[in-house]
Amino acid sequence: PLLAGNACVVVASPALSGVIAALREAGLPASALATLDGDAGGLLTLAQSPEVAFVATDAAGAFAHAIYAALGPTAEGQRGLKALCSPLDGPQPGEPGFARRFAWVKAIAVRTLRHGADLALDVDDDTDPVDRNP
Repeated sequence: PLLAGNACVVVASPALSGVIAALREAGLPASALATLDGDAGGLLTLAQSPEVAFVATDAAGAFAHAIYAALGPTAEGQRGLKALCSPLDGPQPGEPGFARRFAWVKAIAVRTLRHGADLALDVDDDTDPVDRNP
């Protein structure tokens, strides 16, 4: 997620303490990577926040379903759909497409209609009471 430009909050993950320390030593600011002590309930509460865009977890089973349920409802102020990234639903580290799971897809529509273009539909049916091409 950090490589894709997202900020992260790591909740109760002692296994990542060495990685987090190395990132901090390398200059990664606390605003990009925060850590929280807590438990599963804290993670579920955090998942309901409108600031959370996705949760990445190695959990499976009932806990993964509980996180998924917490991400589902739209919170006030939420700007997009939330996602759950788990080992069960996509490419794994080292596989093609893994980093794409942490990127927001952005669609850009370009208005191609010229100013003053004729928007009328040509109708050849004589039963049409509206003359669309005077």
